[in-house]
Amino acid sequence: MAVMVPHLILICENTLMTEGFVTVKAVASKFFCLYSLLKALLSAQLHFDWGLRAISISLSSPEDSRVLMRALRHF
Repeated sequence: MAVMVPHLILICENTLMTEGFVTVKAVASKFFCLYSLLKALLSAQLHFDWGLRAISISLSSPEDSRVLMRALRHF
Protein backbone atom coordinates (compact mmCIF):
# COMPACT_ATOMS: atom_id res chain seq x y z
CA MET A 1 0.00 0.00 0.00
CA ALA A 2 1.43 3.39 -1.00
CA VAL A 3 1.10 6.52 1.10
CA MET A 4 -0.26 9.58 -0.65
CA VAL A 5 1.52 12.91 -0.17
CA PRO A 6 -0.86 15.88 0.13
CA HIS A 7 -0.63 18.64 -2.47
CA LEU A 8 0.08 21.47 -0.06
CA ILE A 9 -0.30 24.36 -2.52
CA LEU A 10 -3.86 23.30 -3.35
CA ILE A 11 -4.64 22.90 0.34
CA CYS A 12 -3.25 26.40 0.97
CA GLU A 13 -5.38 27.81 -1.85
CA ASN A 14 -8.54 26.20 -0.49
CA THR A 15 -7.82 27.33 3.06
CA LEU A 16 -7.20 30.90 1.91
CA MET A 17 -10.42 30.87 -0.14
CA THR A 18 -12.40 29.81 2.94
CA GLU A 19 -10.84 32.70 4.84
CA GLY A 20 -12.15 35.15 2.21
CA PHE A 21 -9.13 35.77 0.01
CA VAL A 22 -9.83 36.31 -3.69
CA THR A 23 -6.41 36.07 -5.36
CA VAL A 24 -5.12 32.91 -3.74
CA LYS A 25 -2.77 31.37 -6.31
CA ALA A 26 0.07 33.87 -5.80
CA VAL A 27 -0.37 33.99 -2.02
CA ALA A 28 -0.49 30.19 -1.72
CA SER A 29 2.64 29.70 -3.80
CA LYS A 30 4.49 32.39 -1.81
CA PHE A 31 3.37 30.79 1.44
CA PHE A 32 4.48 27.34 0.32
CA CYS A 33 7.86 28.69 -0.82
CA LEU A 34 8.38 30.49 2.50
CA TYR A 35 7.21 27.46 4.46
CA SER A 36 9.60 25.18 2.54
CA LEU A 37 12.49 27.54 3.20
CA LEU A 38 11.70 27.68 6.90
CA LYS A 39 11.44 23.90 7.04
CA ALA A 40 14.83 23.52 5.35
CA LEU A 41 16.65 26.22 7.30
CA LEU A 42 15.27 25.87 10.82
CA SER A 43 16.00 23.13 13.26
CA ALA A 44 15.06 19.58 12.33
CA GLN A 45 14.21 18.58 15.89
CA LEU A 46 11.21 16.36 16.41
CA HIS A 47 9.18 18.89 18.40
CA PHE A 48 8.90 21.20 15.37
CA ASP A 49 5.80 20.37 13.34
CA TRP A 50 6.14 21.02 9.61
CA GLY A 51 3.13 18.99 8.56
CA LEU A 52 -0.33 19.69 7.25
CA ARG A 53 -1.67 20.54 10.71
CA ALA A 54 0.84 23.37 11.10
CA ILE A 55 -0.01 24.78 7.67
CA SER A 56 -3.75 24.78 8.31
CA ILE A 57 -3.34 26.36 11.75
CA SER A 58 -1.05 29.12 10.51
CA LEU A 59 -3.37 29.94 7.60
CA SER A 60 -6.61 29.92 9.56
CA SER A 61 -5.78 31.75 12.78
CA PRO A 62 -6.71 35.45 12.44
CA GLU A 63 -3.84 36.97 14.41
CA ASP A 64 -1.24 34.88 12.60
CA SER A 65 -2.82 35.64 9.24
CA ARG A 66 -2.15 39.37 9.59
CA VAL A 67 1.52 38.78 10.37
CA LEU A 68 1.78 36.16 7.65
CA MET A 69 0.25 38.37 4.97
CA ARG A 70 2.52 41.25 5.96
CA ALA A 71 5.54 38.94 5.64
CA LEU A 72 4.39 37.54 2.29
CA ARG A 73 3.90 41.01 0.89
CA HIS A 74 7.65 41.61 1.20
CA PHE A 75 8.71 38.10 0.16
